Amino acid sequence: RLSYTTRNAIQRKAWKDQKRFNATTPYRSNKGEGLNFRIEDKPEGKEVELPALETITKLGYDYLDHFQIRAEREKTTEVILYKRLKKAIERLNPELDDEQITDALSQIHERNFSSSLDPVEANEKVRIKMIGLSQEDAIDNPIQVKSIDKNGNPTDVDVKFFEFDPEKIDDNDFLVTNQFKLQGNKDYILPDIVVFVNGIPLVLIECKKPDKSDYLQAAFDENFNNYKRKNMGWEKLFFYNHLMIATCGIAASYGTLSSGPSHFAKWTDPYPLTRAELGKLCDRTPSAQDVLLAGILDKKNLLNTLENFVMYQTIENQNVKLVSKYQQLRVVTKALKRVEYGEKVTDKGGVIWHTPGSGKSYSMAFFATQLHIKKKNPGIMIITDRKQLDRQITENFEKSGLSQPIRAKSAKHLGELLQNPKGKTIMTTLQKFGAKGEIDTDERVYVLVDEAHRTQYGFTASYMRAALPNAVFFAFTGTPIEKKHRVTTTEFGEIFDKYSFQDAIRDELHFL
Repeated sequence: RLSYTTRNAIQRKAWKDQKRFNATTPYRSNKGEGLNFRIEDKPEGKEVELPALETITKLGYDYLDHFQIRAEREKTTEVILYKRLKKAIERLNPELDDEQITDALSQIHERNFSSSLDPVEANEKVRIKMIGLSQEDAIDNPIQVKSIDKNGNPTDVDVKFFEFDPEKIDDNDFLVTNQFKLQGNKDYILPDIVVFVNGIPLVLIECKKPDKSDYLQAAFDENFNNYKRKNMGWEKLFFYNHLMIATCGIAASYGTLSSGPSHFAKWTDPYPLTRAELGKLCDRTPSAQDVLLAGILDKKNLLNTLENFVMYQTIENQNVKLVSKYQQLRVVTKALKRVEYGEKVTDKGGVIWHTPGSGKSYSMAFFATQLHIKKKNPGIMIITDRKQLDRQITENFEKSGLSQPIRAKSAKHLGELLQNPKGKTIMTTLQKFGAKGEIDTDERVYVLVDEAHRTQYGFTASYMRAALPNAVFFAFTGTPIEKKHRVTTTEFGEIFDKYSFQDAIRDELHFL
């Protein structure tokens, strides 16, 4: 039972929040297709939250204010907009009947997940169900419903909750709202902005005063830490959460439900838009907030990161969730286009110029995993020139849980692996290729060469290329070189993505 003092404190907070909730004012925006955004008449409302909503709606999201969103919800204790989710399941799975749709909806329903679950573990379970793809050692399975095949035999059918195909991205329902009331066990919270896709709350955004230099710490102290407190009844908001964002307009950063303030990161590239295109879209000089929102909440980027750029790890006995940095999303997306759409049909895949410490090994892991999926399990090789690097990258691949590596123990073992490379991710040092003719395969193999500015211009490198006549080579380097007989681009092709040391300084990069 609560004490008299505690009950009074809770009641006073409820009155204060309700007053804030009711006091929001409609602002008609000339930058958001003439929409009426209902905003608090305070600096963080007018100068941060309002521009954020304008940018998000310019990216193609629908908007409902907190009064309109209440009409779509049966209970303010629920984090999912179930009417929208049901329509999405119907739209994306036209072959399912009403009973199957009800079954699918019940399997993703928040009541199926205990609030006592570890939040990161629950988040991983839910993500597997949402994206419909799991690894061999995954902690749960995608959602399926019972059906009958064309021969009259019982079968299980996968259920789609999102359309991930970039060409069909608008088959999804994109919605943004603000001051989203979520009732807990004793109290409620009002997150500033929540982004829903197909009724599922994927992104949580907190807005702080534009002059608040410690905006990120304030977002944790005043909001995120409170929202994530145990036994308050708001836990399930994070079971479905993909990303969290803190912003004060002139600065913004993002992280996951397991990130502390020191692990939130900048997103300073609006890719696939340029800054000029973003400025035209927003009708103003883009702020740091505009750039981050455009990069993260671009419809294709958001669902791409949800599907392909998430890792779950255990670090110092803590479950953590990691999401790619923008340079990793950008380079992998570009690299996949070069092999998927035939931009390059030669052995020269191209050069990735990323500064040391920018997360190249994780970029390789993301790339390798998506190559296995999109190219139907080709052979993939990761080549280094030092045992320590070989061991380090292998460990990073293993930790990522994305593409399980096989480390060649010797030249003989490498030769055995290359006899049937299909479906394998092979880790090796360049020196294992030995003399010409000892090791070879005619299979199409995708080769990712780390520190490619070194040891790629002599006899051993020529043995490697002779052994892999149908391979496509990608170079990862922080220092491409251009000397008389040693030119990185001559060996590997053009530089198609660059993340410089200056970029890392600007981003205040926390080196991976």
